Amino acid sequence: LVLHHRDCLEHRTIKGHQEAVERIPAVLANLGSHAPQFFGPHELTVLEDFDKASYAAVRRVHSDDYVDFVWNLSDQFQARTPRSRGKPQAFTPRVQQAVQRLEENKIKPEESCDTNFSEGSLNASLRAAGSVICAINRIVRGESRNAFCAVRPPGHHAGVSGHVAGSSSCGFCIFNSVAIGALDALEHHKEDVKKVAIVDIDVHHGNGTEEIIKKLNRSEELFFCSTHLYDGDFYPASGDSDHIESNVMNLPITPLWKCLPTGCGEVDFFGRISFRTQIAQRLLPTLRAFSPDLILVSAGYDGCKNDIGNKRNAARTGPIGLDLSKDDYSWVIEHLKAVADIVCKGRIVVVLEGGYGKIIKGKPVSELSTTDLSVNAALTVQALVGSRPQSTSPNMFASTSKKFSSASKSKKYCETKAANALKKSTRSSVKVDECVSAATTGEEDEILSTTAS
Repeated sequence: LVLHHRDCLEHRTIKGHQEAVERIPAVLANLGSHAPQFFGPHELTVLEDFDKASYAAVRRVHSDDYVDFVWNLSDQFQARTPRSRGKPQAFTPRVQQAVQRLEENKIKPEESCDTNFSEGSLNASLRAAGSVICAINRIVRGESRNAFCAVRPPGHHAGVSGHVAGSSSCGFCIFNSVAIGALDALEHHKEDVKKVAIVDIDVHHGNGTEEIIKKLNRSEELFFCSTHLYDGDFYPASGDSDHIESNVMNLPITPLWKCLPTGCGEVDFFGRISFRTQIAQRLLPTLRAFSPDLILVSAGYDGCKNDIGNKRNAARTGPIGLDLSKDDYSWVIEHLKAVADIVCKGRIVVVLEGGYGKIIKGKPVSELSTTDLSVNAALTVQALVGSRPQSTSPNMFASTSKKFSSASKSKKYCETKAANALKKSTRSSVKVDECVSAATTGEEDEILSTTAS
């Protein structure tokens, strides 16, 4: 099951922002262009219409003050004059002032704010959270086996009151979609869903989700794990340790810019090896032991090599911190799905978080290629389906492409780039694959075959 909604395109960010509208058409275009070769005629269902998350569902996760603030802010934006409508404005300083009531000298300057709010932001955020709720409902009822939610804005940095204390911004997020989905499942599917696991594979620590899980303090029902880069200068500069009492596990990875060669000959391989080793040795056995009834995945693809999301600085010119490939994302989804198949009837929902693109040589740094994002998303869906049949099924995303006519130029660009990327993927370095597989060979298979405790 793939879910997306036009409302998610109505959340506007400033020109040149990496969390741009074009991300979703790029993902959908790639899924559409490769559906015939990756999926059988009855293996993929696309859902374009579903309910928004309710006011009550959002309030289970976020504070009353914050929820009311976002609703009121949206009303203010809707009431703006035609001349000022459509212009995104800084979000983080408004949260810090109205909800957290920080002193003036501690409020983030608007000119350096990276999280935006516009007329369509509330509906987009509610629709993103609604996609997770809808996916869970269909899966629990047996109508779908698993799901991928192609939505925006992302949500894993949104804490109890939006902005998480100690972090520099709201991280492009408004409402925490996976947390809202998890709490809704525990509330409305009590017989079928008694325990939920949330796994965050974004390159940035899921600090918002962690804060929510800690505050809820329902360790028998909720488990959270985040694998991410950790460095004092890399947003959000948190997630360096576990919190056992709240069932929170953090798997921090040292950025490549701080690493020494690992023996494979190149420092770049360190990130891939660290990522797979942490997951194979710590996450998979813990997840299996927790034995959830539902697994939710915050899937950020910004750990992909050269994605600007894992650059050292905001100017997009610094060194990369992680070097994951499409094979690594397929690998982790396949293994999470394998655990889900064993412990919870295959119930797994993957939700798009980060993943923005890389700089195109000779182009301004504001123009990004979303090829890797779209390819990784398509391969995630392929991993969820679990097979690679050849089929002549029609393009089930055709109607979507027509609706997104405003993004047709970027759609065509992304589709072409995605096709080229898939061709290049067959020429990956044997040396890299040997180094990465050497770190985890056999471990994940042993973990999956071990009887759950």
